Amino acid sequence: MELYLNAINDKYLRNILENVSKVTERVQAAVAYATDESTLIDWCFKKNIPLEFYGRLDNQVPVKCSVLSKFLNKSSPNFTCSLVKQYFHAKVIWWHEYGVYIGSANLTDSAWNKNIEAGCFFPESEIEGKFRDDLIKFFSRLKIESTPLTNELYEFLKKCEKKLEDRNKIQLIDINEAPGLKHFDGLVKTQSKKVKEENRDAFLKEWYETLTILRDIGKHFSNGKNCPKWIINHSFPSVIADQFLQAHYYNNTFDGNKSLYEEHYNKNKSSREKALMNAIDWWNKLPDAPSGEGKMINETHEKLYSLFSQENIPSWNENDIVFICSNVHAIIEHCRHYSNKKLNLSETIKMTKEDKQKHFAHYLWNLEYSDGQVIKDLFQKLLYGGSRDDIPKRIWELSNETHYGLGKSTFGEIVGWAMPEKFPPRNNRTSKALRSLGYDVTKH
Repeated sequence: MELYLNAINDKYLRNILENVSKVTERVQAAVAYATDESTLIDWCFKKNIPLEFYGRLDNQVPVKCSVLSKFLNKSSPNFTCSLVKQYFHAKVIWWHEYGVYIGSANLTDSAWNKNIEAGCFFPESEIEGKFRDDLIKFFSRLKIESTPLTNELYEFLKKCEKKLEDRNKIQLIDINEAPGLKHFDGLVKTQSKKVKEENRDAFLKEWYETLTILRDIGKHFSNGKNCPKWIINHSFPSVIADQFLQAHYYNNTFDGNKSLYEEHYNKNKSSREKALMNAIDWWNKLPDAPSGEGKMINETHEKLYSLFSQENIPSWNENDIVFICSNVHAIIEHCRHYSNKKLNLSETIKMTKEDKQKHFAHYLWNLEYSDGQVIKDLFQKLLYGGSRDDIPKRIWELSNETHYGLGKSTFGEIVGWAMPEKFPPRNNRTSKALRSLGYDVTKH
């Protein structure tokens, strides 16, 4: 985490824009006041990075009409603007795959250049567990409580802006007259227990819905159907489906080093079946595995399946953890974001991806959690700590225990390797691949 204090410590939000464009896949911004489109909005437009923007809605027009007109003129599903009535004062900007800013700065020239502002920037490696869940819930709630920008709402706010220019504040227009207004009277405090139960239920609903999608996709590969000739192990259609989604994601959604899965989502959401069948046809004709899928399907998943069996987990050694950290995609991604400092290594050490995975495995193997458990105990609890049918509930519970430091993406994938006959592997890459095919699933 870093503090951004403008001239006080020479850290400005504009500095983030200089480094992030090659990394971030999309931006979600919830900033109450926006009077200068050049701070963030024009940057997203110029770099063609999808932007989901939420601003404040009242008769003082905190988001200027010149800013709103940018979105209307752009007229693209990749660049959306919605406004939240009155009870909204957030300043949060999430550059996905790079990090999130939470602080005091609005989208104004003064806030980005002159003011005394204070905010924290958290790199993507620190956005995990409950922190990530809360960010996702935050933007999901804004989507529910906000009013999408329309031509009618824009014309209404132009009238409000004109009233302000005329200084005729006694006769300001009532914001409740805004066309299409989503009425929002602020957050009503509810009991913490009820909120937690609602969040758990929402997670489980989405998780089971996505499991159904993955199982249906797996049926396309049962008994060797739609499989390239280099696949010789047809034991588990869910494993083939997982690797099909991996190949599609890495080979059909990227432009250079950046995935455009959200653009594909907007293009395919009204024709998901067609997009899926086109991708399966592409997969079936592949002469070779484009991204290591053949080795995973034909060899690696069998060893993972064995390692995660109930009888084998207690006898793990450190080499087994190295193998897991080198082959479970979600852990590979988790490890990539870990700093040398977290691994108790000098910041000056330069490592290959493989070396870092070994150091991360060593770190996990020697880690004792605050409840006295070790990594073997954690996975034993996840997989065999109760009914198989309750595994999604355990994914929720364990990912919300912050001292474990592993999230739904890791747990969901491991469950898939351990029990592919019942649970298809699911990680964040899976979710991105599904979204690129038009499925409205959540990236956890």
